[in-house]
Amino acid sequence: MQDQLLSYPLRDIVLVTIICSAVWVIIFAVVNVKKPESRVINLISCFLMLVWLFFVLYITLLGRQPGSHHFSYIKKPEELINMLSDPAVKKEKVMNVMLFLPLGLFVPCMLPRHFHEKGFIALIYSALLSSFIEYSQYKYMLGTADIYDIVCNVLGGLAGYVVYLFGVLITFICNMHMRKSNN
Repeated sequence: MQDQLLSYPLRDIVLVTIICSAVWVIIFAVVNVKKPESRVINLISCFLMLVWLFFVLYITLLGRQPGSHHFSYIKKPEELINMLSDPAVKKEKVMNVMLFLPLGLFVPCMLPRHFHEKGFIALIYSALLSSFIEYSQYKYMLGTADIYDIVCNVLGGLAGYVVYLFGVLITFICNMHMRKSNN
């Protein structure tokens, strides 16, 4: 399945991610404006998080056949720049970012409203899950364990949290507009 995903043009994957994020922001804003104390967003986020988690574990671990141990060590800056000049590597890294964007989006939505460290929790979850996946890939010989995958996955979690903040901002603006129109 990972090979299937890598066969799609990067432009299409980014576009689908942006569209899905925009739809989620709209749903988030509409539900929070109409029923601010509703737990609908929490429940939807929990369900989507479980679906996403199964998807991620399937393409990174469960859907792979054992091979041999591979580990990608930290490279010198010039080696990293050369590595990223390869379009296939660049695409893989961007897809790693996109893969963890939902985690940064759903985790804050699942936490209580008054919980203020949502971004920190999303980043910690991204780092822990990504580290677990990379360790499992190495231990069970299911691909290459790459330190840069962890970095990209955490960046994806951060990007998802930014999308979440955008939804919070839109909700705030809509609430302010509704208060002004009611006065």
